[in-house]
Amino acid sequence: MSMDICFINGSFPPQINGGAENYIIRTANELMSRGHNVTVITTKPLKKVDDISIEKTKIEGITTFKFSPINISSRYSFPEKSTIEQTIWRCFDLINPHSAFVVKKLLSKIDPDVIHTNNLIGISSIITKALKQLDAKHVHTLHDYNLICPSGSPRTDVDRDCVRSFLNSEIVLRPFSRIQQSVLESPDIVTAPSQHIIDTHLNRGFFCSTPTSCLPLGVTTTKQISTKQELSYRALFVGRITERKGLDVLFEAAERDRKYQFDICGDGTYGERVKERSAKHSNVKYHGYVSSERLARLRDKADTAVVPSLWMENSPLTIYESFANGLPVVGSNIGGIPELISPGTNGELFTPGNAKSLINSLDSMMDQQKLANMRKEAIHWAENHTMEKHVNSLTKIYTK
Repeated sequence: MSMDICFINGSFPPQINGGAENYIIRTANELMSRGHNVTVITTKPLKKVDDISIEKTKIEGITTFKFSPINISSRYSFPEKSTIEQTIWRCFDLINPHSAFVVKKLLSKIDPDVIHTNNLIGISSIITKALKQLDAKHVHTLHDYNLICPSGSPRTDVDRDCVRSFLNSEIVLRPFSRIQQSVLESPDIVTAPSQHIIDTHLNRGFFCSTPTSCLPLGVTTTKQISTKQELSYRALFVGRITERKGLDVLFEAAERDRKYQFDICGDGTYGERVKERSAKHSNVKYHGYVSSERLARLRDKADTAVVPSLWMENSPLTIYESFANGLPVVGSNIGGIPELISPGTNGELFTPGNAKSLINSLDSMMDQQKLANMRKEAIHWAENHTMEKHVNSLTKIYTK
């Protein structure tokens, strides 16, 4: 039976193309291929007064409604603001009545069977009160920690400045979480690709009386098992180039053991710093954003992928994609990463922020037969985590 499904997210391409946005596009396309009707409600940059009006467009073949909530800036320019301006923006974003009014108006027109909310930052948590008044199933997927922490990254035991600030201290998190809980109406069910992010929200008092479901992400294709024999001692990073992704740890590892070559692909706010540092290291190359063809070639050359995150990652898609391409993964033992990597089977874990631990994990993998077995296990894992299986599980949740 065909369903009308509406995804809601605080940001969307072309301005932001992160994990939540990619998830919505991939899921929506799979749902549409099965005959379901899919729409998206999201925001657009606030550049002029007319931007608060609703714009209907097509993005990646998906009917999309965009508007700019009234605030001192938009979701897209918010990171460039001062700490005081960000604080003001976040406070108003929590209870933005304009967002609630526009979203309710759009949903009344769309009349979906299922409303699937994702990241609410930028479109306001208060829209969930409007959703409660509608006759539609409300599914919410957790992609990050913005309901808990205004910086989006709660503190961990990692002693690095980039993941420790006033905005993620307990003195801020406690009142911020309480305000969010007072504004947020619980959905019918909460899903997330990692149990870790569900448990973190439950421990903070979110969704305690709401059913939850850990629903891993999915890959669209898997590669044939590689016949590569010789070790290349190359480790590949693919992702957003930000400080909390742990790229400084790769440089420290490169200095510690020069037999390893680190290839870094992606773009982001830390790109210039990575470019400067890589110019001083013969065994680190920063490629910037690369095409899918070039990325495939780099994956063919690599022995392993590396995910050196310093913050509590949810369920990094780059790990799924690495496994789908037959690449074992060395990842930080933090957040949802350990739920994906089975040490000695499809990769290894290391202590976050510790270059020596990273090198030790890489060393433990540098055996031809061991890597060959890990490649097989990575492909096998990916074959059991396809987009088709993900959407099969999701549609069961929609109709339950």
